Amino acid sequence: MTSNNDKRMESLSQMMSEGLAKKVEKALLEVLEMAICQNFKESSKFVRDHLSYVKKL
Repeated sequence: MTSNNDKRMESLSQMMSEGLAKKVEKALLEVLEMAICQNFKESSKFVRDHLSYVKKL
């Protein structure tokens, strides 16, 4: 069963152009990289949430 957030993310990803989606993905990956460099644990909520955003794109 998908949640409303999943449906919204899917709709947004369909509306985005491929170029914009790639830019957003790159920015999210940079945020994750900086978080790891700042000693955030990979199991932290912040890192897990941002990783899930990348996966949804």
